[in-house]
Amino acid sequence: MFDLREVMMPHMMNSLKAADVGRVRHRRLLLPIGLAIVVALAVSYVSGLWVWYRKGGLNLAYWHAPEPFDRLTRQLVNPTGTNWMEMLYVGIGVAIMSGLIFMRYQFTWWRLHPLGYAMTTSWAPYTVWFSFFWGWLLKYAIMRGLGFKGYRTWRPFFLGMVVGDALMAGVWVIVGLFTKVPYQIMPG
Repeated sequence: MFDLREVMMPHMMNSLKAADVGRVRHRRLLLPIGLAIVVALAVSYVSGLWVWYRKGGLNLAYWHAPEPFDRLTRQLVNPTGTNWMEMLYVGIGVAIMSGLIFMRYQFTWWRLHPLGYAMTTSWAPYTVWFSFFWGWLLKYAIMRGLGFKGYRTWRPFFLGMVVGDALMAGVWVIVGLFTKVPYQIMPG
Protein backbone atom coordinates (compact mmCIF):
# COMPACT_ATOMS: atom_id res chain seq x y z
CA MET A 1 0.00 0.00 0.00
CA PHE A 2 1.03 3.63 -0.28
CA ASP A 3 1.03 4.48 3.41
CA LEU A 4 3.11 7.60 3.67
CA ARG A 5 3.11 7.39 7.47
CA GLU A 6 5.52 4.45 7.63
CA VAL A 7 9.24 4.75 7.09
CA MET A 8 11.53 1.70 6.98
CA MET A 9 14.75 3.34 8.21
CA PRO A 10 13.88 3.61 11.95
CA HIS A 11 13.01 -0.08 12.02
CA MET A 12 16.29 -0.89 10.27
CA MET A 13 18.20 1.24 12.78
CA ASN A 14 16.54 -0.55 15.69
CA SER A 15 17.38 -3.92 14.12
CA LEU A 16 21.01 -2.92 13.77
CA LYS A 17 21.07 -1.65 17.36
CA ALA A 18 19.62 -4.97 18.54
CA ALA A 19 22.32 -6.72 16.50
CA ASP A 20 24.97 -4.63 18.23
CA VAL A 21 23.60 -5.56 21.64
CA GLY A 22 23.47 -9.24 20.62
CA ARG A 23 26.99 -9.02 19.15
CA VAL A 24 25.81 -10.02 15.67
CA ARG A 25 27.87 -8.70 12.77
CA HIS A 26 25.90 -6.43 10.44
CA ARG A 27 27.21 -8.29 7.40
CA ARG A 28 25.37 -11.43 8.58
CA LEU A 29 22.10 -9.48 8.56
CA LEU A 30 22.42 -8.26 4.97
CA LEU A 31 21.00 -11.36 3.29
CA PRO A 32 18.08 -11.95 5.72
CA ILE A 33 17.05 -8.28 5.66
CA GLY A 34 17.35 -8.07 1.88
CA LEU A 35 15.35 -11.28 1.49
CA ALA A 36 12.69 -10.00 3.90
CA ILE A 37 12.35 -6.78 1.90
CA VAL A 38 12.03 -8.64 -1.41
CA VAL A 39 9.45 -11.08 0.01
CA ALA A 40 7.50 -8.24 1.66
CA LEU A 41 7.40 -6.27 -1.59
CA ALA A 42 6.25 -9.31 -3.58
CA VAL A 43 3.57 -10.31 -1.06
CA SER A 44 2.28 -6.75 -0.66
CA TYR A 45 2.15 -6.26 -4.43
CA VAL A 46 0.21 -9.48 -5.06
CA SER A 47 -2.11 -9.05 -2.08
CA GLY A 48 -2.66 -5.38 -2.95
CA LEU A 49 -3.68 -6.24 -6.49
CA TRP A 50 -5.95 -9.00 -5.22
CA VAL A 51 -7.71 -6.67 -2.75
CA TRP A 52 -7.98 -3.78 -5.21
CA TYR A 53 -9.51 -5.92 -7.95
CA ARG A 54 -11.76 -7.88 -5.60
CA LYS A 55 -13.09 -4.92 -3.58
CA GLY A 56 -12.40 -2.05 -5.94
CA GLY A 57 -9.74 0.53 -5.13
CA LEU A 58 -12.19 3.35 -4.45
CA ASN A 59 -14.27 1.18 -2.09
CA LEU A 60 -11.36 0.85 0.31
CA ALA A 61 -10.52 3.28 3.08
CA TYR A 62 -9.71 6.84 2.03
CA TRP A 63 -5.96 6.44 1.90
CA HIS A 64 -5.52 3.06 0.20
CA ALA A 65 -5.98 4.02 -3.41
CA PRO A 66 -6.36 7.75 -3.94
CA GLU A 67 -4.37 9.39 -1.13
CA PRO A 68 -0.87 9.60 -2.64
CA PHE A 69 -2.23 10.60 -6.04
CA ASP A 70 -4.68 13.11 -4.54
CA ARG A 71 -1.79 14.71 -2.68
CA LEU A 72 0.22 14.98 -5.91
CA THR A 73 -2.81 16.31 -7.80
CA ARG A 74 -3.41 19.00 -5.15
CA GLN A 75 0.20 20.15 -5.47
CA LEU A 76 0.09 20.20 -9.28
CA VAL A 77 -3.31 21.91 -9.60
CA ASN A 78 -2.80 24.41 -6.78
CA PRO A 79 0.94 24.92 -6.45
CA THR A 80 1.93 26.56 -3.22
CA GLY A 81 5.03 28.44 -2.28
CA THR A 82 7.53 27.38 0.31
CA ASN A 83 5.95 26.91 3.71
CA TRP A 84 8.49 28.76 5.82
CA MET A 85 6.82 27.72 9.08
CA GLU A 86 7.34 24.06 8.22
CA MET A 87 10.92 24.81 7.23
CA LEU A 88 11.42 26.49 10.62
CA TYR A 89 10.09 23.41 12.43
CA VAL A 90 12.36 21.14 10.39
CA GLY A 91 15.29 23.40 11.26
CA ILE A 92 14.39 23.29 14.96
CA GLY A 93 14.17 19.50 14.77
CA VAL A 94 17.57 19.28 13.09
CA ALA A 95 19.10 21.59 15.70
CA ILE A 96 17.63 19.65 18.63
CA MET A 97 18.64 16.28 17.18
CA SER A 98 22.13 17.56 16.39
CA GLY A 99 22.42 18.78 19.98
CA LEU A 100 21.29 15.41 21.33
CA ILE A 101 23.75 13.54 19.14
CA PHE A 102 26.55 15.94 20.15
CA MET A 103 25.74 15.35 23.82
CA ARG A 104 25.69 11.59 23.25
CA TYR A 105 29.20 11.61 21.82
CA GLN A 106 30.63 14.10 24.33
CA PHE A 107 29.29 12.59 27.56
CA THR A 108 29.18 8.87 28.33
CA TRP A 109 26.28 9.34 30.73
CA TRP A 110 24.05 10.92 28.05
CA ARG A 111 21.57 8.37 26.72
CA LEU A 112 20.02 8.90 23.30
CA HIS A 113 17.78 5.87 22.96
CA PRO A 114 17.25 4.55 19.41
CA LEU A 115 13.56 4.04 20.17
CA GLY A 116 13.17 7.80 19.89
CA TYR A 117 13.89 7.62 16.17
CA ALA A 118 11.11 5.10 15.63
CA MET A 119 8.65 7.08 17.73
CA THR A 120 9.04 10.22 15.64
CA THR A 121 8.71 8.92 12.09
CA SER A 122 6.39 5.95 12.19
CA TRP A 123 2.63 5.97 12.51
CA ALA A 124 2.23 2.72 14.45
CA PRO A 125 4.34 3.68 17.51
CA TYR A 126 2.94 7.20 17.30
CA THR A 127 -0.53 5.81 18.04
CA VAL A 128 0.61 3.67 20.97
CA TRP A 129 3.22 5.97 22.52
CA PHE A 130 1.46 5.89 25.89
CA SER A 131 1.91 2.12 26.09
CA PHE A 132 5.64 2.56 25.49
CA PHE A 133 5.77 5.27 28.15
CA TRP A 134 3.79 3.15 30.62
CA GLY A 135 6.13 0.19 30.07
CA TRP A 136 9.18 2.38 30.56
CA LEU A 137 7.71 3.92 33.73
CA LEU A 138 6.92 0.51 35.25
CA LYS A 139 10.39 -0.78 34.39
CA TYR A 140 11.95 2.31 35.93
CA ALA A 141 9.87 1.93 39.11
CA ILE A 142 10.70 -1.77 39.44
CA MET A 143 14.42 -1.19 38.83
CA ARG A 144 14.43 1.68 41.32
CA GLY A 145 12.41 -0.10 44.00
CA LEU A 146 13.33 -3.76 43.60
CA GLY A 147 16.61 -3.66 41.70
CA PHE A 148 17.76 -5.99 38.97
CA LYS A 149 16.53 -9.08 40.83
CA GLY A 150 13.03 -7.63 41.00
CA TYR A 151 13.23 -6.76 37.32
CA ARG A 152 14.19 -10.36 36.48
CA THR A 153 11.30 -11.59 38.65
CA TRP A 154 8.69 -9.37 36.98
CA ARG A 155 9.96 -9.66 33.39
CA PRO A 156 8.08 -12.91 32.57
CA PHE A 157 4.83 -11.32 33.77
CA PHE A 158 5.17 -8.31 31.47
CA LEU A 159 6.35 -10.41 28.52
CA GLY A 160 3.31 -12.62 29.13
CA MET A 161 1.08 -9.55 29.01
CA VAL A 162 2.51 -8.53 25.62
CA VAL A 163 2.38 -12.05 24.15
CA GLY A 164 -1.11 -12.60 25.56
CA ASP A 165 -2.36 -9.37 24.03
CA ALA A 166 -0.88 -10.31 20.65
CA LEU A 167 -2.38 -13.81 20.81
CA MET A 168 -5.82 -12.50 21.73
CA ALA A 169 -5.67 -9.97 18.91
CA GLY A 170 -4.93 -12.87 16.56
CA VAL A 171 -7.81 -14.89 18.01
CA TRP A 172 -10.23 -12.00 17.51
CA VAL A 173 -9.03 -11.49 13.94
CA ILE A 174 -9.77 -15.17 13.23
CA VAL A 175 -13.16 -14.91 14.97
CA GLY A 176 -13.87 -11.83 12.86
CA LEU A 177 -13.22 -13.82 9.69
CA PHE A 178 -16.08 -16.17 10.58
CA THR A 179 -18.49 -13.66 12.11
CA LYS A 180 -17.84 -10.92 9.52
CA VAL A 181 -17.22 -8.48 12.38
CA PRO A 182 -13.79 -6.91 11.86
CA TYR A 183 -11.39 -6.44 14.73
CA GLN A 184 -9.06 -3.45 14.71
CA ILE A 185 -5.75 -4.21 16.38
CA MET A 186 -4.17 -0.76 16.15
CA PRO A 187 -6.00 2.37 17.27
CA GLY A 188 -6.70 5.12 14.76
